[in-house]
Amino acid sequence: MGIFGLCEFAALNSRIHYVKSRMLKVSDWQTLLGTADLRSAVGDLGSLPMGEGLRTERGDGSLSLRMVEHSLQQNFITEMLTHLRFLSGASAEALTELVRVYDLLNLKKILRINQGYAGKDKMSELFVDLYDLGRHSLLKMEKWEALSAGGKIGNAFAGSCYEEDFKLDIDLAGESAGLLRLETLIERSYFKNLYRCLKSSGGLELLRMQIDELCLEQMVRLRYHFGMEIPAIQPLTMLDLSSLWNEKLFLKLMEAEDEKKFFELLSNEPAFKGFDCSSLGACLRSMRFARIRMCKAVLASGAPLSLRPLTALFMLKQQEIRDIVSVLQIKRFKREEKLGWLVMPEVVSGSVRGVAV
Repeated sequence: MGIFGLCEFAALNSRIHYVKSRMLKVSDWQTLLGTADLRSAVGDLGSLPMGEGLRTERGDGSLSLRMVEHSLQQNFITEMLTHLRFLSGASAEALTELVRVYDLLNLKKILRINQGYAGKDKMSELFVDLYDLGRHSLLKMEKWEALSAGGKIGNAFAGSCYEEDFKLDIDLAGESAGLLRLETLIERSYFKNLYRCLKSSGGLELLRMQIDELCLEQMVRLRYHFGMEIPAIQPLTMLDLSSLWNEKLFLKLMEAEDEKKFFELLSNEPAFKGFDCSSLGACLRSMRFARIRMCKAVLASGAPLSLRPLTALFMLKQQEIRDIVSVLQIKRFKREEKLGWLVMPEVVSGSVRGVAV
């Protein structure tokens, strides 16, 4: 690596430490978790660094959790894209692809409401908040908006990682099963492309841990929630990209007659001994907990000359937003017993027990 590469990563790591310092600390989580109601929680969130410029209310003054979440995610996108000033080549491509997970989310939203795929025009009953990646998006915002208004996708994603998915499923996606299959295919295509990028830039082991979680969720949902047959499920999964899954284990578990038996079998697998295999939600949480702990360890280990620290930061921030939104939902529906399912507060403080709610 030349002197310019060294300077590039030195500047990036300085920026990473700055962003990390603005994440929620133990006292911040305690304050947020201890609020009496939803509006108080949103008010406390707005006083924190990540809540700067937070959009929280509709035009009529009513509180909107959807606007809060969208605002948090959009601020995160903008923050991550500023790191591109310090990167070039493969590293810049990898970061761009990381952020393009929000293109994937835009595409999923559009598929669900586009009358050509969802079966009917729902625009009159569903407003779509689209994430804006600026010039780093696969499509210009005007095109995203046109698609969200019911425009046909056609060749909009020609040349992207999603091109072949639409060629395969464009005639089937009008049915619910076809839409589910198409969503799973485009998710696979995105992560295959991201895998390729991080393989050369750093952070691949963190991505493989995330793919382990996605594989589990896909297997259980497709088999036991939607009743899909085993031969139809396997091509949709990302077994080849994961660290814990393989074809042999997949076939063994998929033979389980129900979800309860699936997790009984999974609990006996050596690779899953450290995880809570009592249910899908419990297992996903324990796997996320392990991944986020690994992310924190990566950031604490120094500043290696790769994209590994930035990948770790990206995943930490994503989980932070996920948990903040969960806290707000808990406050909204008064489900304080769900606080034990959060990930970041426990990673940051070691425990959320004893917090007044």
